[in-house]
Amino acid sequence: MRKFSLITAAILALLSGLAAILPERSTEADAKAQDDARKLAEKSASSEQVNWMLVKDDALEKVAIWDGDGALIYPPPKGMVPLRLDLSEDTLLELARVQRSANPVAWSAFRGSPHHILNCRKEPAVCLVYHRETFEEALSLQSGGLPVPPKTVSGVLAFLAFVSLIAAKFTPCVPSKDLSQKTRLQVFPDRYVAVYGGKEVPLTERDLKVLTTLQDRDGNVVTKDELYNAAWGRDFMPNSRALDQHVITLRRKLDPNKSQPALIETVRGIGYRLVPA
Repeated sequence: MRKFSLITAAILALLSGLAAILPERSTEADAKAQDDARKLAEKSASSEQVNWMLVKDDALEKVAIWDGDGALIYPPPKGMVPLRLDLSEDTLLELARVQRSANPVAWSAFRGSPHHILNCRKEPAVCLVYHRETFEEALSLQSGGLPVPPKTVSGVLAFLAFVSLIAAKFTPCVPSKDLSQKTRLQVFPDRYVAVYGGKEVPLTERDLKVLTTLQDRDGNVVTKDELYNAAWGRDFMPNSRALDQHVITLRRKLDPNKSQPALIETVRGIGYRLVPA
């Protein structure tokens, strides 16, 4: 029975991954992407303004903008945008092909990543790269609407989830030999995920930079300026409310039920520190 449960869980995880990279469509998702594309196109004459718009939106990670003749407007030449907003030449060529083929709008996975989705459109000529989970969270906060996988995949996932639950019910429960592993924070930069409280949590690029910067200090205090430099870039003027709000969101994401010991501690007037497990 245990073998059956493991096989079922593996199939469920595989199909969940496939559903995650399928193009997702909803009225709310289309509306947000259209609004973002319009605002960015209006600001495209000023790289600084585009940079600032991207920094303020945790869900929107990268963007490419072209003019009416197909000439690239944003990002400008290297060195004029923060590194996290830059795009390689190969990626820009790939995005340009997708944008030209969009009719009139195309949703897809971004470079095969299950955590990033791409929205390209003809008018304005823009490609937007969103962090999938943060994008869905933003839509949920706005209107309660989420992009959802196709019904066929959703039905299969629901059925397998039910089977997994039944199988797990009859699988002997073996206590963990090291309970500290459940509360220890583990960060996997290549996968953009963290494991905390025994659960895998998807991370945005900024989440990842905040957590790795805190981890590198091994429990010592990291100032707000240092966190801004690491996660927002040196080109942007610090805004304490933006950082504080981001930390609040990150705490909620890592431990939504507040069932674990405090992980990120506020050091009033200075910054934050990661509490050792």
